[in-house]
Amino acid sequence: MGFSAGLAIVAVLVCMTMAAAADPPTDSVAVYTDAQATDGRQVYYRTCANCHAEDLTGKVGPALTGRQFHQMVAAQKMTAPLLFHFIATRMPQTKPGSLTPGECAAIMAFILKQNGYPSGSTPLTVDNPDLGKIDLAGAPKGSG
Repeated sequence: MGFSAGLAIVAVLVCMTMAAAADPPTDSVAVYTDAQATDGRQVYYRTCANCHAEDLTGKVGPALTGRQFHQMVAAQKMTAPLLFHFIATRMPQTKPGSLTPGECAAIMAFILKQNGYPSGSTPLTVDNPDLGKIDLAGAPKGSG
């Protein structure tokens, strides 16, 4: 096999790996609706983006998506219910606890959506038992 043929095979393998990594997680439970995630985007931009960046990659505050996010939650043993509680009680940092339960749920839905977790037909609530089944540290496919 010549150099260019070998290079072509490597390029195909890289493209296949990248395509597979872009697939959404299939083993995750759906705990929020698309409408909640859409609402969450607006609340996030208004109350969170200054610290966590519009694309959730982090600025003053930590990243809320991608490899850095998954590593952070793994290191802190942060579960989805704990993250939801943290948002509700400690965010935004300039005015902790000022978000309504609906705003917290919407922000959490937006974060889950941005990390590739599937949406469903049931709106997210803080007491949803399926929220605990989401492995935030597991870096679902497509989360980079």
